[in-house]
Amino acid sequence: MSVGKSKVYLTDPLKSAASGITAAFCLAVVIAAVSMEEFIAAGVFAAITMLFGYIFVKSCRLMRISKEGIETSFFGLGWKRLTWKQIGELGCCGMKVFKDPKSKRSGTLYIYFSEKPLTDEERFDMVLKWPRPDIPYLSYSRKRLDFIQYQWDDEIVFYNADRARLNFSWMRKL
Repeated sequence: MSVGKSKVYLTDPLKSAASGITAAFCLAVVIAAVSMEEFIAAGVFAAITMLFGYIFVKSCRLMRISKEGIETSFFGLGWKRLTWKQIGELGCCGMKVFKDPKSKRSGTLYIYFSEKPLTDEERFDMVLKWPRPDIPYLSYSRKRLDFIQYQWDDEIVFYNADRARLNFSWMRKL
């Protein structure tokens, strides 16, 4: 893995695949229901199609990570660029904030890029209102976080994320 390379990631591959397949299936049901003149069923499935279509659009954004910073878009449309200097905090957070204190499970993990440093209260609020439209994010994977760490020169903040689950060689230095 070269430091100078850039990589493009899908924001949330699992959620985008599941929502895209569901939306496509429901759209097929809408078409079948309309052709059979079952308009109530068509309306219900049209609403479900719109819901999953919205989830698909939100989770199917692309993020390019390079030595200059990050760029986000929806399949090339509407790029938002942030240089590494514009990013105030890069972190990894777990979505399961209301959990048993003894539990090591932190829920779904995401990598986020905030333009300003966050307090613990702001991080908690961010997780409760996830996903925030003003904070670019990626679903967590070890390879993604490793690549980002090579680009980012500062510490990564871990909020509600089990460090044992995120065992990296560079983490021992923090």
